[in-house]
Amino acid sequence: MSTLLRTGLHERQSHSLDTMGRLLQEKAVEAIFDAGLHPADLEGTRTGVFLGICFSESDKSWFCDNLTSHTYAFTGAERSMLAHRISYFLKLRGPSYITDTACSSSLYAFENAYRAIRVGEVDAAIVGGASLCLHPFVSLQFARLGVLSPDGSCKAFDEAGNGYARSDAVGVLILQKSKDAKRIYAQVLHAKTNCDGYKSQGITFPSGPAQVSLLNEFYEECDVDRYSLSYVEAHGTGTLVGDPEEGNAIDVTLTKKRKTPLLIGSTKSNIGHSEPVSGICAITKCIIAMENGFIPPNIHYNTPRKEIKGLIEGRLEVVTEKIPFRDDRGLLAINSFGFGGGNCHILVRKNLKEKVNSGIPEDNLPRLVCVSGRTEEAITCLQNGIVSNKLDAEYVSLLHNVFRKNIQNHLYRGYIVVSKKGEIARSTKLPPIAKSNFHIAFGELHNWYNIGSQLMEFSSFADSVQRTQQYLGSHGTHIWNALLHKSAVTDNDNILGSLAVQIGIVDILNVLELKPTASFGYSFGELVSAYYDGILNLEETIKGCLIINESLNKTNDFKIYNGNQSDNNKGKVQGKEGMLNGDHDIGEHAANGDLHLNGSDPIIEDLAAILKTSNSSAENGKSYVVQLLNTLGSLYECGFNPQIAKLYPTVDFPVSRGTEMISPFIKWNHNRQMFVPQYDQDIINEAQHGARGVKVQITDQEWSYIEGHIVDGRNLFPATGYLYMVWQTLALIKGVSVKFMNVVFENCKFIRATAMAKKGYLQFNITVQKGTGNFEVVEGDSPVVTGRIYEIEEEQQSENISYDLPDIPKSEALPLTSKDIYKELRLRGYHY
Repeated sequence: MSTLLRTGLHERQSHSLDTMGRLLQEKAVEAIFDAGLHPADLEGTRTGVFLGICFSESDKSWFCDNLTSHTYAFTGAERSMLAHRISYFLKLRGPSYITDTACSSSLYAFENAYRAIRVGEVDAAIVGGASLCLHPFVSLQFARLGVLSPDGSCKAFDEAGNGYARSDAVGVLILQKSKDAKRIYAQVLHAKTNCDGYKSQGITFPSGPAQVSLLNEFYEECDVDRYSLSYVEAHGTGTLVGDPEEGNAIDVTLTKKRKTPLLIGSTKSNIGHSEPVSGICAITKCIIAMENGFIPPNIHYNTPRKEIKGLIEGRLEVVTEKIPFRDDRGLLAINSFGFGGGNCHILVRKNLKEKVNSGIPEDNLPRLVCVSGRTEEAITCLQNGIVSNKLDAEYVSLLHNVFRKNIQNHLYRGYIVVSKKGEIARSTKLPPIAKSNFHIAFGELHNWYNIGSQLMEFSSFADSVQRTQQYLGSHGTHIWNALLHKSAVTDNDNILGSLAVQIGIVDILNVLELKPTASFGYSFGELVSAYYDGILNLEETIKGCLIINESLNKTNDFKIYNGNQSDNNKGKVQGKEGMLNGDHDIGEHAANGDLHLNGSDPIIEDLAAILKTSNSSAENGKSYVVQLLNTLGSLYECGFNPQIAKLYPTVDFPVSRGTEMISPFIKWNHNRQMFVPQYDQDIINEAQHGARGVKVQITDQEWSYIEGHIVDGRNLFPATGYLYMVWQTLALIKGVSVKFMNVVFENCKFIRATAMAKKGYLQFNITVQKGTGNFEVVEGDSPVVTGRIYEIEEEQQSENISYDLPDIPKSEALPLTSKDIYKELRLRGYHY
């Protein structure tokens, strides 16, 4: 299933999965990425899943309407499974359950998770909630309860407040111990719940005294000055009774000793009331405020409600404009109350770590960032996000950690190289199913001086050269000073300098945990190859090269092969030619599937290939650095996982406040359509009488694809589209989903074609006789298609239907590409 992190759902189960479950799984994965974690980091850990959910408005469809034997409603739509499936797919070992306290459900889930971490029951928690408005009868029940606004707006704390508007929301947070966090949006100081219990006014009447009791006990327990709060995100539903009870409870407990008004607000005025997930929405609003330093304003607030004395007398102030915090304490409190009496209050503090210089690193190294995704769009979106962040080293470091190894179902891979000046290079590819082989050859590196001078900016390379220099110093060779200070070198330094640079590159590859399928060498390059393979240590490698260097200084007979090597050495090198020679750059594939590094040497592909320069990279002044990064990115695209974070200065976690979110840049593959219960009473009523009207309009998203159905220059409604509408009508008559009804069409007569209207719509009327199954599709006043339809009985569904297809010998078959097929269709007038 394309929207799930890993496999485990067969096709029928995927169509019986509650829509909230699909969305919660997506948001859980996005939250994990946003926390700078790879999903495998949580596998097998004591991570709990705590979800706040009241009811699913699609329950009737799953459990009552769709009664075929092909459904798996209990394992896909039963509410506890919404939490369990997240634990199942992520392989988590902590507790997994939902909390249902009506409108305070998700904040109750948050409190449960917080308490579980505090007592050591879990090490981390996934906390979330979901609510989707799919059936009008649920809204009708709330309206009868008297809590919905007739004009569809939530006017929290306003004199005109007359209820709230219901809304959809799905949200997930990651709760961790501070010592484990790579990102902190807020520190949780305390969380507490209580219940109203009995109230003479009725169970749905909010209890001001219970709220006062909760707040008093809360601040006594957490030992935080209750009068030092920067802001309170109230429950604030805009109801006639709820706002005064909450407003007065806040006033009594939190304003007595304040010198300035306490700022309050409610996100329900902005996005409506998402009921069980409203607590997560409130936390999200507070995070936005803390990250940006500005409090999002309430809307629909004009006149303070006279029953809330704190507003009238100026002790409370509703935020109605985008304003900065009036203090730097960063203490934000959040209320959430359920209409059955479940009350919750939490207190958070902003991340105190401030970003320095917008996160731009002190060094001048370009950053390589490798990412993966389910679609090409997913890669592009992540790459664009990196560019828009102006090389924030903390943001890059989070991405390095997330994409440091394979992520299941991420079919596409790509990379981007960025500097302080902007983007340098990017690429996206669909890797081969099997990881390519990685072959590398070492030998004479003619431009070692320029290459090494640039790579000295990498600490792992510089450290390697320094280690090598310790063995070369007694021989009068000073490669370290030459590369670091760009001082002059002698001809006698060429072999040792080339060796030092290649050893440095090998050490970079080792730091990145990149191991080749095979490494090779010619001349002293065999020593470097043996060093890479772990056969020789550093001292042995250098001693061997010193012997070669001394031989070269004593005689001119020995030559490094560059097209003129002696026959004996040439034969030795050419013996490897079959494996090493080729025309493919890094990232392209030879016929045998091997991955090669192509160099300028006429016969042997060597390490110089990694460091080829290009005009674009030279313009950035880091030609060899950029080419090395491009090569590493290409290896990532081919299935390797270089540990890129180890190439750069260490970033101290958690990252600073204001570091860009990752989750908005995560894109999913939604090409496969999944069943979502929809309510349309008019259609149901019509279909139950055997008739149904369908309006088809190209501007409607449901029918927009028909714009591409061109036959002989006319935009026609597809012939199978008529049959599908008949099929849908029969499914509505029988009260079964069309996805689970197999049917047979007989005696179908297509009387005429119907051209799509460029403006306006087509009106089709479908009639199906319940007894005979005879149907008719009419457009205007004339029939378009007639025939008969009937459902296949369950015991017949497994029977095969035979087709009299011509037997074409394989030798006569003509292979066609997609381009060929569409060309043949166009020649016949079908412009698809």
